[in-house]
Amino acid sequence: MKKKLALVTVILMCCALAGVYAGGGSAQTDGKVTFQLNHVLPPNHSIQTASLFFADLVHQRSNGRVTIEVFPSSTLGTERESQEALMAGTLDMAFVAYEAYLVVVPEIGSLILPFLYDGYDHGDRVYAGRAGQKANEIIREKAGAKVLSHYIQAFRQIFSQKPLKSAADIAGIRIRVPESPLYVNTFTLLGAAPTPVAWAEAYSALETGVVHAIENTPEAIFSMAMHEVTKYMNLSDHLLAPTTISMSDKVFNRQPADIQKILLDAAKETAAFGLKLTQENDAVARKNLTERLEIVQIDKHSFRSKMDYSRFDVMKSPVAQEIKALIDATK
Repeated sequence: MKKKLALVTVILMCCALAGVYAGGGSAQTDGKVTFQLNHVLPPNHSIQTASLFFADLVHQRSNGRVTIEVFPSSTLGTERESQEALMAGTLDMAFVAYEAYLVVVPEIGSLILPFLYDGYDHGDRVYAGRAGQKANEIIREKAGAKVLSHYIQAFRQIFSQKPLKSAADIAGIRIRVPESPLYVNTFTLLGAAPTPVAWAEAYSALETGVVHAIENTPEAIFSMAMHEVTKYMNLSDHLLAPTTISMSDKVFNRQPADIQKILLDAAKETAAFGLKLTQENDAVARKNLTERLEIVQIDKHSFRSKMDYSRFDVMKSPVAQEIKALIDATK
């Protein structure tokens, strides 16, 4: 498998560097089809490894009928642009975080509220269960994307220029957040000044002082070298926010039933592979960051006490409340 993944890596990276992109659907020749899959992380991130794992599984099980070209580092656009392109049918596949869908389907935000999950297994059960299925149905209906599977990423931490020992310390700090209302709500309730910035521009925003803090997984921070422009890793575990392996519903619906099944089965296996990979890489990233940053054990209770879910914009709809009830029922 390692040799095959290495070969696929070389082929797909060459495609990415060449800027090859035909746009939605997938070039078809002699009964064979090629899909393009975009993600925003660099080639040294676990999502790239998972992407290649997924591509290899699909290629094998389709007996070479399906090829997936992987484009890392926002080669085909930002996460927001990927979400819009999937909806339009001009992009085949992408890793799109649930929060990136909130602009179109805010009601699924109840799935990624802060301080919601006890651990990885709890989150995995929720996303694979009725709550996750309900959210995926809404994404398909309103955002035009077929979620093939979820992909658990590590708990998110806060990286800053000064130590954040309690919620009082974050008051007024300009912190980079994804372009998502849920993150804005979270850090507004904490008293910070959340500032949406595209991921590809986050390093520059920290370096130039546009923002003074950022939150994300340790692996994402280390893979983008953002430890160079921060000083502290504040262990908050504030969010477990997975991404999705998403496909344009228009493109998915054009595929024969056997190819659809291959894609769904391979995505499900990739989710299991990815959960293990996430945990392993999070441990490595934390170790690497511990050697470069000062580590702060924050008072999590002071953060949690600020979280009033009824004040989140995403919780205003009955559907969001229904999803939250399904989460609460998942043990």
